[in-house]
Amino acid sequence: MKNGILTSNSAGNDGPDFASITNFSPWSLSVAASTIDRKFSTKVQLGDNNVYEGISINTFDPTGMYPLIYGGVAPNITGGFTANTSRFCSRNSLNPNLVKGKIVLCEALTAGIGAFSAGYCMASLLILESCSLGFQSIFSGSHMQKRVTPKDDQWKKNVLVAYTILVCRFMHRKIMHGKLITGRYLIVAFVKLCAVWDVSDTCRSTLEEDEVYSVARLLGDLVAYRASGTGHLELFGRLAVGTVMADRGVKDTAYLFPLPASYLSAQDGNSIFSYESLTSNPTASILKSTQVNDTLAPFVASFSSRGPNRATLDILKPDLAAPGVHILAAWSPISPISEVKGDTRSSVQYNIISGTSMACPHATAAAAYIKSFHPTWSPAAIKSALMTTALPMSAEKNQDAEFAYGAGQINPLKAVDPGLIYDADKIDYVKFLCGQGYSTQALQLVTGDNSVCSSNINATAWDLNYPSFALSSITFESITGKFSRTVTNVGSAISTYKATVTGAPIGLQIQVVPDTLSFTSVGQKLSFVLEVKGSVDNSIVSASLVWDDGVHQVRSPIVVFVVVRN
Repeated sequence: MKNGILTSNSAGNDGPDFASITNFSPWSLSVAASTIDRKFSTKVQLGDNNVYEGISINTFDPTGMYPLIYGGVAPNITGGFTANTSRFCSRNSLNPNLVKGKIVLCEALTAGIGAFSAGYCMASLLILESCSLGFQSIFSGSHMQKRVTPKDDQWKKNVLVAYTILVCRFMHRKIMHGKLITGRYLIVAFVKLCAVWDVSDTCRSTLEEDEVYSVARLLGDLVAYRASGTGHLELFGRLAVGTVMADRGVKDTAYLFPLPASYLSAQDGNSIFSYESLTSNPTASILKSTQVNDTLAPFVASFSSRGPNRATLDILKPDLAAPGVHILAAWSPISPISEVKGDTRSSVQYNIISGTSMACPHATAAAAYIKSFHPTWSPAAIKSALMTTALPMSAEKNQDAEFAYGAGQINPLKAVDPGLIYDADKIDYVKFLCGQGYSTQALQLVTGDNSVCSSNINATAWDLNYPSFALSSITFESITGKFSRTVTNVGSAISTYKATVTGAPIGLQIQVVPDTLSFTSVGQKLSFVLEVKGSVDNSIVSASLVWDDGVHQVRSPIVVFVVVRN
């Protein structure tokens, strides 16, 4: 900030919990994630021809109907799991023999790993320890029936460990680059892997998790691999072929999964469960996703972290919202598109991603756009322009109101010409920190210089020249607060702005003094005081202050909320 650089931060992905925002310094821009008009629908068709609509980003083409099984009747008992856990399809909880080749109905949203990983042991345990059972447990064919026993000599063991690591890494690279593992390579790999089944700890500590995992994924698929006439290996998979997840969670964000998947409402999940349990041979198919228009957009996604600001209740956070749901974003071609290790789909340049880390770049680009028009503006001036020109959002769509979206949805085109700005520089933030009770040592850790607090360098949060107003109270009655602000004219040289307060609830009086600001030059600064007093009926209420000169509408949110202090 003191070097003229605006820091733009993601609000965090811990929503919709109250006070879950993770980036809340007043000199930075905290960005919430809002939806766009694109969403994805993934339908599930049952054997009785009933169709249920869920959400996901399912890129798999449907290949017909598959048996349907409820996760609660397929617990991995040998792994210590019961129906109480397998019904949620958590990792390792499903019996591979029961879910093989089936679509699994689960009672919770997961990353799909439970159904995806069912059928093979995890990580290095499979690679290094399954060999003790001998080749015959994995391959068919008399030429592969010979059991390979571990070597006893330490020097041979060390050589084999090193060779095993190289083989694993070789196979991992082939898998990650979409290469087909030939029978010759695989047989050689297995010979060396099985030869060191008793030194798993050494290999496990040396190999990276993703190297072990991707090879484990391949080996877990084997089960009944056999050499084909072309010298390649023919796959007889034992993984589940899909998963249908259903619960009461918010269905506002679609994700990619490592296998065909759809996320449905609890009601639809109950209907599918009834079909599965009452039908002798239940079947289902998960269709490919389709893009549909989201008429409710924009609203803040449920995952986006909420205010209030835990460090300073009377500084409103987040500052604003920007598109952060179902964003087409650049993607590493060596990373699985579902972000699940073992998903071998890669080599894509772009992906559909959701998160406040998608919203933040939108705001950052908008800030750079403003900077290109106003290269001398401070970080606070750019932030003010973005906030005071943001599009108002609906509290009916987000019950957390400004704690979800701050000043509203970002509007870059309008932000170039905001009319007025709430500017601030380093000394303003130093005064704020001093008013928060920072010691000299703590203050200098933040400022990186020799700043100190004094009677003149001290101010409350209400005095910080912030483009929004937040007032916390421990009671619903006798609420009072007085905010001092200064605005700088960056619009027409000769202009007069009239203050209007909109949306104030009954019982709460909000007064602006003076309520008219007349400017005679660009860059001129004028001050005003906003006073709030009265009572509220709800734990959070909001209004807006708008300065209007007939051309510009400079809007700031006003939030009054009641907190219970522990």
